[in-house]
Amino acid sequence: VSPKEAQRFYPLFAYTSGFGPILAGQYVARYASLAPTFDGSIRRLTAAIALSGVMILFLNHSVTNYVAANESASTKSASKGKDGGAVKKSKPKMTAGESVKFLASSQYLRCLATLVISYGLMYNFTEISWKSLLKKKYPDALDYQRFMGNFSSIVGASTFAVIFCGSNLIKHLGWRIGSAATPLVMATVSIPFFIMLVFMDLSKQSVLGQAVSVGTALILLSRSFKYGMFDATTQMAYIPLDEESKVKGKAAIDVLGSRLGKSGASFVQQGLVLAFGNIINAAPVIGILYYSIAASWLSAVYTLGRLYESMTQSNPSTAARKGKRS
Repeated sequence: VSPKEAQRFYPLFAYTSGFGPILAGQYVARYASLAPTFDGSIRRLTAAIALSGVMILFLNHSVTNYVAANESASTKSASKGKDGGAVKKSKPKMTAGESVKFLASSQYLRCLATLVISYGLMYNFTEISWKSLLKKKYPDALDYQRFMGNFSSIVGASTFAVIFCGSNLIKHLGWRIGSAATPLVMATVSIPFFIMLVFMDLSKQSVLGQAVSVGTALILLSRSFKYGMFDATTQMAYIPLDEESKVKGKAAIDVLGSRLGKSGASFVQQGLVLAFGNIINAAPVIGILYYSIAASWLSAVYTLGRLYESMTQSNPSTAARKGKRS
């Protein structure tokens, strides 16, 4: 698809992803968490996960066969070599070092990797603090599980609203505004959350309840905008790239970017827990790191938006060469 078509259709593709959290959340809240014991609820969850895995394998097998059957005729003539033999394309396999080197060679891919890493860091910084508050409010495992089930359903429902608004936002205001929406929302909603963590007495149940509510809103919006806006704009950013940068870059970012964001946040917070005793006491430091990353994220969005717009408005072959090297 072209970048213009992607602005309209990519956000809509994410609509189906909203059904998963809704169904899974209600299964947990209305069935798994109502088991007599926590062990019983785990068995119910395990059964649902196993069934879902079988369904995924079946659907993947069916879709793969369907696509292969429909494309075999058209790709057969296009993939002929000079000697008339079929040329089979293989996916590139890169080591971690090669992935880092490939990303470092392209300003476009560096900015794209910054977006992915920044989301992982910011989300995990706030999620761990939020869950530590949840455990204080819901010390019983089944109550905690029930809350998370209902929360998952709300995430799925809110994702629909974000996708609907996001598709129109990207269509009318462009990729850069759509991509900047996620960090701006996360940075804005997190302000009262960090204020409560740093300046208010969380030992009071009323204050704890308020902090949990604000944190829930923050995580809810972070996930909804991730599914409804961030994923769509990130995937759109690969479209103007040449085939090598598109395939190798996406592989490197998916492996290194997302994992580095999650593991990096966990590693930093483990060190903060050792230094401050618990994650809540380390909230001031986490807040400084959080907003530093947000600033870096927005800077990368601005740079990437300029490159993206220039590449999509120029000739595709010329655009690919412009974005490949810094």
